[in-house]
Amino acid sequence: CTLVWSNLRAVRRGGLALPPAVADRYVAEQRRTAELVGLRPADAPGSTADLTDYLHGVRDTLRMTDEARAVHDFLLRPGLRGRLRPLTPAWRSVSRLAYSTLPDWARDHYGEPGWPQWTVTAAHHTLRRTALLVPWRVRLAFPTPYVTAAVARLGPAARPVPSLCEHVTMVRS
Repeated sequence: CTLVWSNLRAVRRGGLALPPAVADRYVAEQRRTAELVGLRPADAPGSTADLTDYLHGVRDTLRMTDEARAVHDFLLRPGLRGRLRPLTPAWRSVSRLAYSTLPDWARDHYGEPGWPQWTVTAAHHTLRRTALLVPWRVRLAFPTPYVTAAVARLGPAARPVPSLCEHVTMVRS
């Protein structure tokens, strides 16, 4: 649920004017993901309102665990070595942006502040605008293995097509 919520928050902060009905459909589609990890689809939120209610309900039960601390430390302070070492500054920047996108109550568990929220929003806008400079034909020419596998499983109608995204507009800032 937190991944679904985080994805919605990130794309909206990046300037995607996602209509509420589309956001609700995205949340409902994630019930299939819940099923794939062993949960009953009916137990997963089916709308953004359900998702908000769920997260509000579990918020006070969340705790910092050793596992959460290990992931936090790895993401924000990676031990990249060898040929990957030059990627450390970029890794840290993207990880810090993701961390800073968390709501205050979630960051409070880690005891570490994030970037100022105006910086986070500006960074999301910049990343989205930069990504959109890559033409659709180029982006679709190099699909990830996940997209290729999904299209193979679901058929050609599942291919990402720009015309299918016409209902989504960019928020002008």
